[in-house]
This record gives sequence, C-alpha cells and structure tokens, in this order.
Amino acid sequence: MPATIQSPGEHQPLDNTMGAMLVGIIVSAVLYGISLVQTLFYFNRYRNDAWYLKSLVAITVLFDTSTSIWYRGIMTMDS
Repeated sequence: MPATIQSPGEHQPLDNTMGAMLVGIIVSAVLYGISLVQTLFYFNRYRNDAWYLKSLVAITVLFDTSTSIWYRGIMTMDS
C-alpha cells in the first residue's frame, strides 16, 4: 500500500497492526516492571553506594517512568 495522506474522516483499517501493538505494550510493561524490581533491589541492597550512583539509578527510573506515561498518553489520545 502506498504511503498517502488520509482525507479528514477517512480511516484505514488497523486489524493487522493492533495485535503487534498489543504484544509490544505487554512486553514493554513486563520490562518496566522488571526494571522497577531491580531498582528496589539496588536501593535495598547497596545502601552505602555513592550519591552519584544512586542519583543515576533514580534518574534512569524517572526517565523510564515518564516515557511510559508519555506513551500511555499517546496511545489513549482521542484523535
């Protein structure tokens, strides 16, 4: 199918792509959960690490969380 711009009110069927998107969302949620568990494990196990290592881990989780929230907003946006 050629890449064309849709006219207003015209909708392309998404039957073939919704399954792949669902699988991607599920895999992303599982990996996000794993990263949260690893973060909790890190902060509980390595309490004496330097502040810059702890802040690096915290910033990484903060960026991951904000990206997840942003993707959720994009996916639920009503166009």
